[in-house]
Formats: sequence, structure tokens, C-alpha cells
Amino acid sequence: MTDTPFLQGERLTLRVLDRAAFIDKNPAWTSDREVVRHLSRGTWPVTRDDAAREHDARLGARGDIELGVHDRDGGGFVGVTGLHSHNTVARSCEFRILIGERAAWNKGLGTEACQLMTAYAFELLNMNRVWLGVNADNEGARRSYVKSGFVEEGRLREEVYRNGAYHDVVRMSVLRREYEALRTGWALWPWIERQFPR
Repeated sequence: MTDTPFLQGERLTLRVLDRAAFIDKNPAWTSDREVVRHLSRGTWPVTRDDAAREHDARLGARGDIELGVHDRDGGGFVGVTGLHSHNTVARSCEFRILIGERAAWNKGLGTEACQLMTAYAFELLNMNRVWLGVNADNEGARRSYVKSGFVEEGRLREEVYRNGAYHDVVRMSVLRREYEALRTGWALWPWIERQFPR
């Protein structure tokens, strides 16, 4: 594992996704019904070999960026975040995140990671739009995304089947001009500004 931060926030550090740590943690996270309650993951059991293949496929995928989320308050490796589905013509990509360690929940790490990755997408990757999909009943995640400037674009009706029922997925996005209008109001902005000097 590299200790070199790729992006740094007030409460977390984002680093290159460590293969051994991912293989160690991913099967437990995807087997935890509460962790995957709002995700399409967790339908099948995941072994360490499955996690190794997933890690290698993610990092080998053209245009995918995966980073490990590390809690700076002694929590260690607590999740994964990334930018996927890069469209080089439209300058858009998809944001994803999983905070798998329950002890790291409700600490603002998800919002901070979202803001860091959004800033990275616009400031360094020259994106014009960052989008995501979130289960309609995942109110905590939706509030976090709104704090980061994302707005609802539409709804995919009964897109996922989880826990004995079909659920809608809300599609959200933030455009470059919206990000630029909001970013200096983020509490995290001083951290972002230091990492992406103009």
C-alpha cells in the first residue's frame, strides 16, 4: 500500500486502491446486509478471489479511476470511491462511492469524498458533467449529494430489486458551471483550493 495521498480532505485521505486491503475488506462489506441495503451489490456471495478479480478489472478498465477512502481519525481503509464511464466527447463521468465500515458512517466522509472527487473531475480531468445513480429511498446519500451540488435529473422506475421489492433509482448530476458557483461555499473548499491551485 502506498501512504502517499492522492487527494486530502479534512477528515479523509484518498489513496490509490490497495489490492491487498481491497481483497481483505470487500467480501465482508458486500456480505453485510446493512452495508449493501441500498446497493445492487450483495446479491451473490463474494470470495477473496472474486474481490481480486474485481480489483484487477476495475483498475484495468479504460477510463476508470478507483481510490481507497481512508479515515484520518485512525479508522484506516473504510471504503472505495471512483469516477467511471468517462465520455471524452461529452466530458462526463459517473461518480460512485461505498463506505463499507459501519464505524465510519455519519461522520461526513461520504460528503467529503464526493466533494473531493467532484473537484478532481472538474479541476484536473476537465469534465463538464458528473453524474450518479442513487436508490430513491437512500435519503442520507441523496442529502449528501445535494450538499455537493448534485440535482435530480430523472428517475428510473423500479430499476433495482432489493430486499423483496423493486426500487426506483434517482439519476443526479452536477454541471461545471454549477460546481463553480457552489465550490467556494463548501467547508472543504480550503482543502480543495490547496490541491488544485489555479
